Amino acid sequence: MVGRTVRVMSRRPIDHERLREISARFSATPPPRTAAEQDAYDRLEDELIEAMGLTRAEFVHMSATYARLRPAS
Repeated sequence: MVGRTVRVMSRRPIDHERLREISARFSATPPPRTAAEQDAYDRLEDELIEAMGLTRAEFVHMSATYARLRPAS
């Protein structure tokens, strides 16, 4: 199943430096509680997806695949 996850990834270039910076901000962001926080979270997620070289559809598919592969906590 891991091979399927890899195939979902885009072949577009990944901006690794930008990805690290955005990923750090994304990980440090608490769950949104207000509409304004949700908007900011969505913009940050869009930046993360772009830095990964993915489209929104590819990201959603990859996330769903990862969730199925991940063992329950």
